[in-house]
Amino acid sequence: MRLAKLLMLSATIATAALGAAVAEEAQANTLSTTIAPMPLNRALEQYAKQTGLQVVYVSATATGVKSSGAAAGLTRDAALRALLSGTGLQSRFIDSNTVRSPGPSSTPRSYPSRSRRLPPAVPPSKP
Repeated sequence: MRLAKLLMLSATIATAALGAAVAEEAQANTLSTTIAPMPLNRALEQYAKQTGLQVVYVSATATGVKSSGAAAGLTRDAALRALLSGTGLQSRFIDSNTVRSPGPSSTPRSYPSRSRRLPPAVPPSKP
């Protein structure tokens, strides 16, 4: 009987600790305060402070660009999408702690083809 109570108490403590850890992780993955509409570079700085992520971007791409902001309680992914919405900029995670904004388009430029058509290969003649 005593062992059963001890096991039950241990299970309760473990469950509570796990619940607290999950809640803490969920809180770390959401914005605690709203990021108001402001210049994009300042909005990304606030986003980085709140989420603990490193945000890498070329400052010239954010110059003169205004972010619409992001509401408190959004996940870090949703918040980043909200901050970049309407700016023409995109982002992607490099790793679990770093997000990169490559600029207006993450697709490589396509250049006109300058290839020329080669004549068909001629098999070597037999001696």
